Amino acid sequence: FMKAFDDAVFVRVEERLRAAVLAQVQAYRDGEQGVDLAKLKAAVGIFIDVGAALHLSAYAKDFERDYMGALRRTLQLQATGELTSETGQLTFLKSVEAHEALELHVARNVLHPGSAALVSNAITEVMLVPFFNVIIKHPESGCHALLRDGRAEDLQRMYAFMKRVKSRAVRPCTPSASRRWPRAARCC
Repeated sequence: FMKAFDDAVFVRVEERLRAAVLAQVQAYRDGEQGVDLAKLKAAVGIFIDVGAALHLSAYAKDFERDYMGALRRTLQLQATGELTSETGQLTFLKSVEAHEALELHVARNVLHPGSAALVSNAITEVMLVPFFNVIIKHPESGCHALLRDGRAEDLQRMYAFMKRVKSRAVRPCTPSASRRWPRAARCC
């Protein structure tokens, strides 16, 4: 049945369906109220079902790859825009946290369950890794400033995100900072 569906219907609507789903997800990211996540999940389910029935990775090949590419472009624009704004570096990690919550919400409610890990990895790779040094060394919101000002919540947020950036070896800011904030000071 799925082979017949794929031959007769899916190949004809696949591209338009993918474009429509990606456009609706972007509208949801932009705050549009009328986006129905249940309908999006049903549309994405078609990619998953066709792929499962045909023993192909139709979802990964025909949908997820394009979805992740669009997500990475969106995250790059948001990260660059946030960091170049006047107060962006002060609020960047809160922004990353908000973007991650939104994207994981979409992943859990629309995408295949295995896609959530890819979404989280994309956020780390696009929003955290390239800006690692900018984030931790910023004079007003970097690790030293957060330690100096006793901003424990921001330090915890920074530590939680920065420990995901495993490719960087970083030493504590100062011995006193290491004693006062042992976990958070490792990010400096």
